[in-house]
Amino acid sequence: MFGKRPSTVRAWVERGDFPGAYKLHGKEWRVPAGSVQEFQVRQRSSLGSSATRNAERPKGDDVGQLRSTSSELLVESVQARSG
Repeated sequence: MFGKRPSTVRAWVERGDFPGAYKLHGKEWRVPAGSVQEFQVRQRSSLGSSATRNAERPKGDDVGQLRSTSSELLVESVQARSG
């Protein structure tokens, strides 16, 4: 989910990022759909409000494109520092 490891998502749930989430029988997490949607909106808005490289970010929700662009920018940054 969210392109993250289950342990990462579990940590988010445990720290309270998904209001209304609870453990069923002390084992499995249950997360309300509305909490998931709110989390996604918060994540998108925090990405959009970041001052770092906003102009170079791809538009929309294409996470693969975002990762690719971020990797390219990192390589460019490393090359600029070493060259």
